[in-house]
Amino acid sequence: LQKKYAHVSLKDVKVIGIDEIFVSRRKDKEQYITVVRDLETGTILYVGKGKGLEAMEAFNSSLKHSKAKVELVTMDMSRAYISWAQENLPDARIVFDHFHLIKMMNEKLDKVRRRIAASLDEDHRKLLKNQRFLFLRNVENLEPDAKQLLDNLRKVFKDLGDTSMM
Repeated sequence: LQKKYAHVSLKDVKVIGIDEIFVSRRKDKEQYITVVRDLETGTILYVGKGKGLEAMEAFNSSLKHSKAKVELVTMDMSRAYISWAQENLPDARIVFDHFHLIKMMNEKLDKVRRRIAASLDEDHRKLLKNQRFLFLRNVENLEPDAKQLLDNLRKVFKDLGDTSMM
């Protein structure tokens, strides 16, 4: 990939996506590659060894020489990629990918659910038990009876209901 995409024009690129891909594990060390794509054309713009700032170093040079006017960068919530984008593309908007946003929100909702469950009496705990995925699912995808149960649980457990409505 590095050979094939060593000389790609960046001049007209406006929207890029950055992500790392797990390659292998050798001697307890994980190996990754970082891929940068033009999200309008699908063209692979860059492939770097590793992940994070070190993997983006060679792309910096190409980006500066091209005088590309990147307007939008999509990525996961890696601090390394965020700082890279802020430093190298200060005028570009950063958009975090859907998967990582949903994952983060589900983790926060789970934390609230566990905190509330720990403070409940046994009867209320039984009512909330085994309902985790009901709170995590898209309401639009629920059957009518499951939606009604979720509505009732949101009323009974107000803090959890408020958190799941965000």
